[in-house]
Amino acid sequence: MNANLLIGAVGTIILLSAWLIETYENIRKHKISLHAHFAVLYIIGVAILTIYSYHIRDPVFFWLNVILLAAIIAEFLYSMAKSRFKYAKKHK
Repeated sequence: MNANLLIGAVGTIILLSAWLIETYENIRKHKISLHAHFAVLYIIGVAILTIYSYHIRDPVFFWLNVILLAAIIAEFLYSMAKSRFKYAKKHK
C-alpha cells in the first residue's frame, strides 16, 4: 500500500467514525435535528461526488462517499419517520 493510499484510508476511517458515532448517538437519544433542505442537497452532492470518484478511479474517495451517502440517507429517513410520528401523535 503506498503512502497516499494509507493517508487517504486513515482520513476516511476517522471521518466515517465521526459520522457513525454522531448518527448512533442521535438515534440512541431520539434526537435528530436534520433539516430537510440540508439533507437533500447533501445527498445530491455526495451522490455526484460518488459518481465522480468512480470515474476518476479513486477507491478511497469512492468508498468514503458511498458510506457517507448511506449514513445521510439513513439519518434523513429516520428524521422523516420521527417527524411523521410526532405529527400523528399531536393530531390524535
